[in-house]
Amino acid sequence: YKLYDKVPGNLLLSTTISHCQGHPLPAGDCPSNGKVWRRLKELADGKVDFYVYDYYTYLWEGLPAPMWQTVAADMKVLHQMGCRGFLSEVNARGHDSWDGFAPALYVATRLLYDVTKTADELVEDWCRVRYGAAAREMVDYFRAWEKGIPLTRCFNKRPEEFAQVFQPQAEASLAEAEKRVPNNVFVVKSRRLFNAWKKNLEQRKRWPVVRQVKLEDRLSK
Repeated sequence: YKLYDKVPGNLLLSTTISHCQGHPLPAGDCPSNGKVWRRLKELADGKVDFYVYDYYTYLWEGLPAPMWQTVAADMKVLHQMGCRGFLSEVNARGHDSWDGFAPALYVATRLLYDVTKTADELVEDWCRVRYGAAAREMVDYFRAWEKGIPLTRCFNKRPEEFAQVFQPQAEASLAEAEKRVPNNVFVVKSRRLFNAWKKNLEQRKRWPVVRQVKLEDRLSK
């Protein structure tokens, strides 16, 4: 678009971003978001119509992603900048990432239609529709998960960040939800996911991350 003296009225640019989900835009002092923010601001200041293609699930797969507060803040900023649309990459139908990212995806989708909503009220609405009589307990469950991404440190979906994101205390609220509606299929699914994440964390502690080793020019006997 920089080749035009005047940007054509029918030009719509797609800008692909993958950024820190622990700090909302604008970047502030976040080392990961600065470049992304400068690119978006350049488009907005240049009066270029654009939409955002984000990578929510990239590298994180089906692990818990309690980043809906960041998502809500970002969507409001994009709206103020005049962003024309939003697209997020998610894995194929049936993949666990749909469950791990469901609240964040729900918040992003609803804000496309009404940017005045808050993440808190949208998560509560999500729980009301999905968990029925156990909505209150599941709201508490997701509130506990929010502590895993407190908006005070970067979250770039690196393997070593999982231990920071995982919130063992959330299990208490999940147990209360199970007592409330023991046959709710979505509560059952939440339990299955929580147990899988818990086991994943235990295995990560048991099996260290691959690290550099010293090689010698001879074979050991």
